[in-house]
Amino acid sequence: MAKIDEINYLKNIGENFANQAINKPFSSKNCGELLNEIGSIMYLLPPPPLKLLDLGCGTGWTSILFAKRGYEVTGVDISPDMIKHAKLNQTKERIKNIKFSVEDYEEMNFN
Repeated sequence: MAKIDEINYLKNIGENFANQAINKPFSSKNCGELLNEIGSIMYLLPPPPLKLLDLGCGTGWTSILFAKRGYEVTGVDISPDMIKHAKLNQTKERIKNIKFSVEDYEEMNFN
């Protein structure tokens, strides 16, 4: 997918699919599969406290699950719309240990 398509993803997929993306994983027909995949990743990670970088975090649902587990999470996405919804989801969930940022991870400074 071209970067401009990633930036405008929510605008391009239509309202129905955008609502599903915003409310993931529970709005997805593949909810169990998505949660199983995240569970598998958590199983492989060292336990918190630990810092995680979630590249291409989208609407932040994975970042939120990692933060609820106790990790300090930085979520990065190229789409301002995605990060806007990630921050709204963070506020709704009252999660403090996440920072969200609009960035192109191919051009990030990893200092």
